[in-house]
Amino acid sequence: MTALSTPTESSERTTSWVSTLTASASLVVGVFLVMGGYGHLNAVIPIWLAQDQSFGISSLVLLATGGVLLLPGVINLVTCWWIWRRRKWAFVLSLAATSASFLYLAYLLITGVPGHPIVFFAVLIGAYLALLVYAWSNLPGKT
Repeated sequence: MTALSTPTESSERTTSWVSTLTASASLVVGVFLVMGGYGHLNAVIPIWLAQDQSFGISSLVLLATGGVLLLPGVINLVTCWWIWRRRKWAFVLSLAATSASFLYLAYLLITGVPGHPIVFFAVLIGAYLALLVYAWSNLPGKT
């Protein structure tokens, strides 16, 4: 005879698979953001060096775009273990870093940058943010 699960056990099981899914998504999003940031910097730096121009605001903007992709990617890769372990600080850190990159990509979508995979990254990050918020809102009282 099997015992019926209590509401606490059921919610714990739901939280468990949601945090596992969120940690896996964090890993995937982190890899894509690191690849995107690396690809951007790999394309921009040789062109900038070939032009022999001084380090100005346009150079800073081009390098910052790579950083806006790389930093949240690295943060998501580092925090995916703690997201799986259901630590609230990891959810908050990932949420903050990924939201910043999402806002920047939304700005690029509004201004229009032809020939770049901005839509793919914006959809990927937007779906991850929705999952992250859902998982964070269902966490038990852990710190």
